[in-house]
Amino acid sequence: MRRIFRLLLIVSLLSIFGYSEATTASAATATSYYRAVAPTRVFDSSINGRVAANQPVSIGVVGSGQVPAGSTAAVLSVIASSPSAAGGLIFHASGTVTPLQSMMTLPPTGSSAVQTVVVPLGADGKVEALSSAAVDLSVDVVGFYASASSSRSGRYRAIADTKVVDRSTVIVPVGGEVEVKVPDGVGRDAEAVVLTVSVSGAIRNGSWWLSSMGVTRPVASGRLGESASNTVIARPTNGALKLSTDSGGFVVVTVSGWYTGRSASSGSDGLFVAQSPMRLVDTTSSLDPLGAGVALHSNWTLEAPVLGLAGVPATGVGAVAVVVATSNTMGSGATTAYAAGQARPATSHVLASRAGNRASVTLNVSVGDRGVAVFSAPGADVTVDVVGWFTGTAKTSVVVKPINVMPTAATFPGLLWVPDLRLFTSVREDTSWVNLDPSHLPESRSPNQPGNVAIFGHRTSHGHEFRNLDRMKQGSLIVLAVGGAVYWYRTTSVEVLSPEDPLLYATNSNDQTITLVACHPPGSVKFRIVARAMLVSVT
Repeated sequence: MRRIFRLLLIVSLLSIFGYSEATTASAATATSYYRAVAPTRVFDSSINGRVAANQPVSIGVVGSGQVPAGSTAAVLSVIASSPSAAGGLIFHASGTVTPLQSMMTLPPTGSSAVQTVVVPLGADGKVEALSSAAVDLSVDVVGFYASASSSRSGRYRAIADTKVVDRSTVIVPVGGEVEVKVPDGVGRDAEAVVLTVSVSGAIRNGSWWLSSMGVTRPVASGRLGESASNTVIARPTNGALKLSTDSGGFVVVTVSGWYTGRSASSGSDGLFVAQSPMRLVDTTSSLDPLGAGVALHSNWTLEAPVLGLAGVPATGVGAVAVVVATSNTMGSGATTAYAAGQARPATSHVLASRAGNRASVTLNVSVGDRGVAVFSAPGADVTVDVVGWFTGTAKTSVVVKPINVMPTAATFPGLLWVPDLRLFTSVREDTSWVNLDPSHLPESRSPNQPGNVAIFGHRTSHGHEFRNLDRMKQGSLIVLAVGGAVYWYRTTSVEVLSPEDPLLYATNSNDQTITLVACHPPGSVKFRIVARAMLVSVT
């Protein structure tokens, strides 16, 4: 009798806390439903000390902020402040191999950034953080995924991106507040909604704050002169949330999905499976649908198949949770991820304030039968890492694959700087000018286009600007300024080739490279010496 009473008590308690609606999943499926919790601090550098570079930090999650034992993953709100250098933050389940992929890009030195991350939990209920640079961290748990094979609440439902706040032209003052109303189609008892908060034009350094479940927490950084974006998962109250700011500025909020509430019928579609990050796209490597090393240029789109790749099953997938990161941006603007084969939404996911920016955002992206697509307005190098997936059905393609148009070539003349050679010189268009200055080979690419930029110069005659080209070494810096942008390259090789060698100018390459070419040996035209370098940044 006493045992029966205990069982009834346990069932009653589970019902009170809302867990009776879920059916426990087997270890083989590992599907889970989402539960929002009041944001609770689980790590704080002001208490735990500044995080040292390349030193793992253990963060306990289970037992903190109402996260029960047996949870599969946690949703964390991470604030990174005052890093000692550029780099990234890696999060992973305690007791597992540290992945190579970062989940969060560190902000510029001396500033801060906020990002939501989704991390599998270790068997001990902990996660590990690893930073490439010393940094101050604050980590709040804002939700968790609990194992279930079916559930009423906590199942993800994607919707067409819906702009619910548009203050892109009317500034929100310091101390201002903005109501965020849940759009039609979202359940009134939704467990949580998924928002993209994009901010810019801060009046002063500060933050944007979101009120949810009785707690106000920072969700975006309002840095003076910078743009920032973040995905936020939060539970609305009476169909609304509230944003406030101590930085002021412009803000746009878009709702892209929601998690079902307890009035929903029980089902298995929209359950989540967490995983350690697995790379799907990297435009700086061979994991590039555009061709190895080809960046997304202005207004270009890449499509990448995802079903059956990067830990995602070949069937039964409706959406993926991904970390989309941009670097080497070619200007200001937004990069957007969406289901391949669908119309591109007018949504800002990863924002760049200017050329050369680095940023990352965690997103829930619907999957199309052609995979996922990434569009970049400014142009950028992009990585996409899968951190989990949602059960469901991929969307059938309704639009043709976008055609990428080659950017109009940047116009020479330009300026060339090679610090190791103490060389600073003009660069002209067309080698007919080479007796006056080093000159760009017209058959090769411009630096704002995918491909190789070939520049020819003299070693002994005329200005002999490339006289000491043989002194360059791996890692030597090459800087080319043209068309209002500065392109930074690092030398990968210096070699001697015959004048007929097809690799001499590499005009058919799709890599973002530059070659400096001159006759060899000095005073002879028998061979050519070629310094080849890869693009590393645009400013």
